[in-house]
Amino acid sequence: MEEIARLHGAVNAKHAKIVAKKYLAAELRVDESIEFNPLTDLYMDLSKAEEPTYARGGQALTRDEYTRVLRYLLDADPQDVERPRRGRWTREQRVIERTACLDIILAQATMGLRISELCMRPVADCHVDGDGTFIVVLEAKDTKTRTGRQVAALAPEVSHRLANRLDTGSPWLFPSPSDPAKVWDPRNRDRKLAAVYQELATELDIEMFQHERGHSCRTTNNTLLYDLLPEAPRIRLFGHSKAVNRQKYTAITTTDAIVAAASPLFDPALR
Repeated sequence: MEEIARLHGAVNAKHAKIVAKKYLAAELRVDESIEFNPLTDLYMDLSKAEEPTYARGGQALTRDEYTRVLRYLLDADPQDVERPRRGRWTREQRVIERTACLDIILAQATMGLRISELCMRPVADCHVDGDGTFIVVLEAKDTKTRTGRQVAALAPEVSHRLANRLDTGSPWLFPSPSDPAKVWDPRNRDRKLAAVYQELATELDIEMFQHERGHSCRTTNNTLLYDLLPEAPRIRLFGHSKAVNRQKYTAITTTDAIVAAASPLFDPALR
């Protein structure tokens, strides 16, 4: 694990320890192959861990960038895909794949859901209310904090697009492009989403998307709603603690509001 840290960073080493502790050592303990879990109190020296080239998270789009991203995604043509020259993928599957990627990013941008909360969602957990708003109902077992919540799409156009996904006949909101009966494989899905984020970075000149992905939507939503929605419902909406909300999901995207708020403190003294 320390070698993993040296080669791939401390975060990956910690993840490896969690997986090994829970799914390997714990199972061996249950089977009585070992007497105790050796990973419970394991100390790892991470002082020589590889430093990441960048740290994801904590960044948010400005209001102008956010608006441009939504407009681009809503106007994007899902049919704009190249015909595959070889392989098992058909052009129809590529269109389904691109449509799903556009809808996933739109959903995250207007709902602030974690990628797992959104893309592993059965359609049975989704509905449209009387006002036409698309809503995802998360049970406690489906959330990171083990607290259930309901999340609504904040943009009517996005609600309409997501509502159409409930009538495809698939049990999943975002099924596999090649087999609607199965959920989309996360590794393949994330690779395709990364390509769309690179497209956004290039076409809209938003440098952040060169390395940031859908999780940045949570910071963006929380930041843009900061002055519009009290902290308690925002915490409930995004499903994390007050401390985490303040430390990791609030970003400064413009200094205008700060300067305006501080001006009474300094203007008189400088006149």
